[in-house]
Amino acid sequence: MTNLSYTKKFFMLAVNEKGKIPAMKSTEIHACLLAGGLMELMSAGIISKDEAGKITVEKKLDDEFLYLLPLYERIATAKKPKTVEKLAMDYMSSGKHMDQLVANFKISLISKNYKEELHNQGLFKNKTLYVPKEEAISDIVTTIREQFFGDLPLTDEIICVVSLLEASKLIHDYFGKFDAKLMKEKMRELPANGAHGLARKIIDETITMMVVMTAIIVS
Repeated sequence: MTNLSYTKKFFMLAVNEKGKIPAMKSTEIHACLLAGGLMELMSAGIISKDEAGKITVEKKLDDEFLYLLPLYERIATAKKPKTVEKLAMDYMSSGKHMDQLVANFKISLISKNYKEELHNQGLFKNKTLYVPKEEAISDIVTTIREQFFGDLPLTDEIICVVSLLEASKLIHDYFGKFDAKLMKEKMRELPANGAHGLARKIIDETITMMVVMTAIIVS
């Protein structure tokens, strides 16, 4: 499970028992997927954002980020650098681009054996669903619990997963009201620098992007 990025782990927790993104929370989940993907590429130095908020490619996409290829290519092939807001508008207002990104997440997880095929689930018994394996979901949730409430050290990766769960309003799907409140308080106490400084920066920028993207789609 350690070879899964925080956005991949979030995606696995975000889809329902049919392997689909819940319609009632699709706006927040899509925004978090896009924002998380952008931050992963930025943190790896593959893309950058200037003071005007325009995003440009800095280097070739590493193999470990191939699940973000549609997003990378969208940025790389733009006639001129797009702002976060413009990129968000492209994705959040056109299902085609988001569908490509979501499909890549699914393909990546299937190839890593984190998803399983369920056959004959459709009305005419000819539909194949790809859903996260229960043990994989359990492993992620258990790791979150052990880091927030147990003896395991809190890692930047898990901090980012929980941040995306909060932003997408999925936190209560896996944690009770009391535990979710304690986790939120612990997240707020993270310093802007020091051991989890990078995670704090990623969270702040991701949430800012998510808010922008959500505002665009609902306006």
